[in-house]
Amino acid sequence: MSRVKILCSGEVHHGLQYGSGRTVCENYDKDDPRSGLFFTDTDHVFEWLHCGHHVRPVIDAEDVVQVAPGNWKASALTLGPQKSLASLVARFDTDEAAVAFHPHTIRCLSYPSERAQLAAVQANWTTIRHISAPPELVQYAAIQQSWYAIVWIRNPTPLMQEIARTLSSKEE
Repeated sequence: MSRVKILCSGEVHHGLQYGSGRTVCENYDKDDPRSGLFFTDTDHVFEWLHCGHHVRPVIDAEDVVQVAPGNWKASALTLGPQKSLASLVARFDTDEAAVAFHPHTIRCLSYPSERAQLAAVQANWTTIRHISAPPELVQYAAIQQSWYAIVWIRNPTPLMQEIARTLSSKEE
């Protein structure tokens, strides 16, 4: 299990610019839950993808405090070169195994199988937004859970649009 830092584009997180090398939190207080440089591990990385899509390995961390399972903070981090998200899912034998581990791994798969897409959407309908061309069966699985899924489906079929309209009108 490796430790990693997840970053958004531009590699800025809470006002701090990260990159390869050392980053220091000037106002670190180990007892303040908002203070520190936060990081996770490769077993929990998929829970934090909402924070960004850039992954850097944590080479060194100072004054480490575990905040929750898979969530740590430190006063300083030394980060390595950026890794691709795909490298994190390479440890799984199949797309389905990756999605079974965590539904949001679907966003890390270049060409997920229809079975993996369906498994991800059935586990969490919001994952439909990470699938570039979902087949109609996958679209339907998402819309069944929430008609609002239609907003995140790229090029929904006319039938799926109609089903979503029907379901939304039933809520009104």
